[in-house]
Amino acid sequence: MANLRGILGQMMEIHGTVAAWLVDGSTGTMLGSAEGGATLLEDVAANNTKKVQGQLKALDAQGFGHLEDVLLTLDQHYHIIRPLIPDNSLFAYLIQDRRSANLAMTRHLLTEIGKRLEAL
Repeated sequence: MANLRGILGQMMEIHGTVAAWLVDGSTGTMLGSAEGGATLLEDVAANNTKKVQGQLKALDAQGFGHLEDVLLTLDQHYHIIRPLIPDNSLFAYLIQDRRSANLAMTRHLLTEIGKRLEAL
């Protein structure tokens, strides 16, 4: 797999990002993390990724189409969970500061990171 540190570095460069994880989409296990000055628990990524796994199964069973991302909006942060490759085996999990994040740009940049991963 591509250099996890490099991918995490690209995710942390997205404006407003406080923390980033790469998560195994099949197990919910954190593969790598980068935190910008905040101490956050690995369990957050694992638990929310399991919720996404359940949502993916439900969407697939109903034939609703492809999941682009899941957004959790909190009073101070956005949590964005996005499959990076089409088979949903690798998720990006970002926590962003609501005051400075640009969700449209974040989604665009995560899509670009995913395309680079697919090309490897």
